[in-house]
Amino acid sequence: MRGGFAVILVGAGFICACDRAFAADANRINIQAVVTGTYDSNVARSDAATAQERGVVPGDFITEPAISVDIRLPVSRQVIYLNGSAGYDFYAHNSFLNAGNVGLHGGVQALIRRCKATVDAGVVYQQSDLQLLSLAATRNQENTETISLDGSCGGDVGLAPSLTVSQQWTNNSAAELQTSNFNDLSLTAGIGYRRPLFGELSVFFSYDDASFPNRNVLAPGALLEDGYRDYSAGVRYDRRFGAKIEGDVKVAYTVVHPDDPTLKGSQGVTFDAELTFRASRLLQAKLSLARAVNPTIRPDVTYGIEGTYSGELDYTPGRKLKLAVGASGVSDAYRGVAVTPALDVTRETGWDVFGSAHYQLDRRIGFGLDIRHERRDANLPEFSYSDDRVALSIMGAI
Repeated sequence: MRGGFAVILVGAGFICACDRAFAADANRINIQAVVTGTYDSNVARSDAATAQERGVVPGDFITEPAISVDIRLPVSRQVIYLNGSAGYDFYAHNSFLNAGNVGLHGGVQALIRRCKATVDAGVVYQQSDLQLLSLAATRNQENTETISLDGSCGGDVGLAPSLTVSQQWTNNSAAELQTSNFNDLSLTAGIGYRRPLFGELSVFFSYDDASFPNRNVLAPGALLEDGYRDYSAGVRYDRRFGAKIEGDVKVAYTVVHPDDPTLKGSQGVTFDAELTFRASRLLQAKLSLARAVNPTIRPDVTYGIEGTYSGELDYTPGRKLKLAVGASGVSDAYRGVAVTPALDVTRETGWDVFGSAHYQLDRRIGFGLDIRHERRDANLPEFSYSDDRVALSIMGAI
């Protein structure tokens, strides 16, 4: 773990000695006060009997005041940026779920001769979605900190090596979930070939090391720290087809090796594909499809295999109004030595449909409306549910 963190710090040092890069970029400082009111028909993310057992009132109204920021500052040889929001969530009925809600990331972008580099740091702090916690806990503040280095070299034509290193730390406040705290180190190295009309085709190798420092498993002849390592090798193709179509497809073969030899590993194809189609200045469509291996805070789960898909249609009839509709789906399978199918969620599928509208009254005041219907089916019926959410927001520039 320390090796990955050291690589990121070395990269940050190189950025301090970079060439003049973004002096022509304009400053952008957008700071807004946002107040959102959300009606959630099923905060418990379960059936009614399980919600009652946890002491959760399913239907609730959540008030979410926050400050959002979007800052980009070219400073001599680099660009400094900060994005995200910080606020607090107040529940009308389930006040014990009141918690801070922070999602911020920022960093430095720079050019180092023919190379581009970004050092990014982020923090997420929030009450965990109860869908993730089963019955192990109800109130849990989940804190995730991330630092990463993303770099690539080369010109518009020719070979282009790349390197991405990231380190994540996720911790939980609930005593029952201390064994689900995890650290995750990820490294990806690749080399590609670029041409303006061809796009970029690259091959890559990825290594991921996830560990649960507070969770030990009893293996034959030893007591081991729970976790896993996975290795992936694959190809990626990124191309813009004129001004209307842009695609990015990544396909790999991934092998998962749990640190506990009694837990079955996994191997198979993983992928991540995104397609953007700009039908006109007013209309844009986005499609995405992914399958990945990830750590999770679910109790006793060593790793999850997640498949996702989504589609969204954005329509902007004028400078003041933006509309969007879409749908998404997810399929999860969870693996862990202590996971019992009769007691724990081991697999689940879900889908949702949504629509949103944003109206900018003037340069300072805006309004938002978001509507979403969600359905999830798990191997345990008590954790299958449906949920409807309606959110109204007002935003004011500061």
